[in-house]
Amino acid sequence: MNRWERRAEARRRRAAAARRAKVACLAAGSLALIPFVGGGTAAVPVALAAQQAPPAPVHGADGTVTAQTSPSADLLAAAGDPLLLAQQAGPSADVPIVPLGAPSAAGGSGAGIPAPVLVAYQRAERSLAQTAPSCRLSWPLLASIGRIESGHARGGRVDGTGRTLTPILGPPLNGSGGFAAIADTDGGRYDGDPVWDRAVGPMQFIPGTWAGYTGDGVHDPDNINDSTVAAGRYLCAGGGDLSDPRQRAKAVFRYNHSDAYVRTVLLWADAYAHGVTAVPVTGSPAPMAAPVPPPAAPVAHPAPAPVPPPAPPVGPVLPPVGPKPPTKPSTGSSSGSPTSKPELPSSSQCPAPPSTSSSSSSAPSSAPESATPSPTC
Repeated sequence: MNRWERRAEARRRRAAAARRAKVACLAAGSLALIPFVGGGTAAVPVALAAQQAPPAPVHGADGTVTAQTSPSADLLAAAGDPLLLAQQAGPSADVPIVPLGAPSAAGGSGAGIPAPVLVAYQRAERSLAQTAPSCRLSWPLLASIGRIESGHARGGRVDGTGRTLTPILGPPLNGSGGFAAIADTDGGRYDGDPVWDRAVGPMQFIPGTWAGYTGDGVHDPDNINDSTVAAGRYLCAGGGDLSDPRQRAKAVFRYNHSDAYVRTVLLWADAYAHGVTAVPVTGSPAPMAAPVPPPAAPVAHPAPAPVPPPAPPVGPVLPPVGPKPPTKPSTGSSSGSPTSKPELPSSSQCPAPPSTSSSSSSAPSSAPESATPSPTC
């Protein structure tokens, strides 16, 4: 074997050795990935049937689904800076921005909240201050979520008890349109759908989530008072202090797993915290109105004052009209009275009854009347 042949043989051997080493390396790597399932004292390697499945997508309180499992670092860094949040949101975001690009200190346009809904947000803050004081939930945060989820209960369309005049329902959670697939959990009790769950009410709770945050009088997701308290409980369930911007952002992220959603909520909450107008609701019963006072007692009208008797006439008393015997005429000389005493009528003559004309208005004489009856015809 000459020199060239020896070199070729050496190359073939090196190539074969390299192939054997590569196969051994691959085998060792495969064994490192094989879990062992024990049974008694023996252990048998079991080959992996497939790669580990990715984590199931999660959904928020309203059923929106996303693969994002935690807020981004950029969002958390900007959580306490409204201007930076607005820059991250971009010009097309639905946030309260003035032309210069900074959040309006007065709340900007759209900072009005229907009066009955505003009362519900503030009432929920007071409720959570008693039941979860360490949470430090503020009503502007609830108001911002309520604005995004239902437009403040469709512009405050609630009755006097706080219940929405018409149901506020999200789309069926059948796995389409960016929503999770959640089969019915309430038998259609809240959402009227016996097949798929749907987000319900002003704060858009899915029935399965709603069931975990009710109690203590909170029982109706369509009631603005109940739903805002339940939303506060949901936000505080993570145990954070929501006065801290980063923890506030994490709590909102639990409501909807989206950085864009969290930015919008935080910006509107900041706007509401700087000033808000309570807008009266027209065209519907005044919700959350003060209790109607009982009807006033009937007003006692005083009895009419007794009518005083007529004053005695100043002039002479006229004789009664009728066939009564005439009185003896006066012999006085007053105006209209006869100047001489009349003669008594004879038996063949009947005296005429006294006249009731104006001539009888003369003053009678002060002499007493005769008690002798007049002669009859």
